[in-house]
Amino acid sequence: MDTDSPKLSRFEIEQPPSPKKKNKRAISQSLTRVFSEDYKNIEGSIFDPRGERVKQWNKYFLVAALISIAIDPLFYYLPEVNEEEMCMDEDTSLKIILTVIRSVVDMFYAYHVYVRFRTAYDAPSTRLLGRGELVLDPFKISQRYLKRDFTLDLLAALPIPQVMTWLPFFDNSEMISTKISVLYFIIIQFFLRLYLVFKLTSHITQETGVVAESTLAGAVYNILLFLLAAHVFGACFYLLAIVRQGMCWKEVCNLEEPGCGE
Repeated sequence: MDTDSPKLSRFEIEQPPSPKKKNKRAISQSLTRVFSEDYKNIEGSIFDPRGERVKQWNKYFLVAALISIAIDPLFYYLPEVNEEEMCMDEDTSLKIILTVIRSVVDMFYAYHVYVRFRTAYDAPSTRLLGRGELVLDPFKISQRYLKRDFTLDLLAALPIPQVMTWLPFFDNSEMISTKISVLYFIIIQFFLRLYLVFKLTSHITQETGVVAESTLAGAVYNILLFLLAAHVFGACFYLLAIVRQGMCWKEVCNLEEPGCGE
């Protein structure tokens, strides 16, 4: 027996790659090149959805959205009770401050709409193994955005609180019911922006794995959401208290002079 001959074992036998694995590897390598050479020519006007620029903007916009949903309930504190004259008054200084801050935040929403119009997307027909070829045609990008999320983003970007609280009938109306009904429209946009915050949070989590890069920032983010919920509840409670005060004055007025509270 030749003891010098190498011994073969099943661990030393080189297995040729199966055609199935070879095809998967080829597909995976081709999908890593999701950006064609044409993308370099339009890299100023079309944004890469997985690029650092878009990721950073999503985080900045998330901060602006959180500020927005914290500002909107403060409009509920505009009506106030004037006990000396026994009437409903309005905090003009607070309204000016809220209008300025809300207008600045609305600029982020307007620019976010522009970014969405210029952000490429993966073609569904080529989306294999989680990635696909990017669609870089501005017309197709705009058409897709108009059919999907444009309406919600546009409604969220409208300056509804600023416009409605500065309308002449809101300032001149002596009926508390008229002023309160105007404020009810704000809560509709508030819940719309809150929905977009959760949607954006889910998108950032899918792209990067986490919303915040550190554990401390993630804990602060979750606590902030809890505080926002308490903030909204307090603003609604204050508004309901103002409504109750107005209803009491109407009842007293009707007792002394029927029809005066209408």
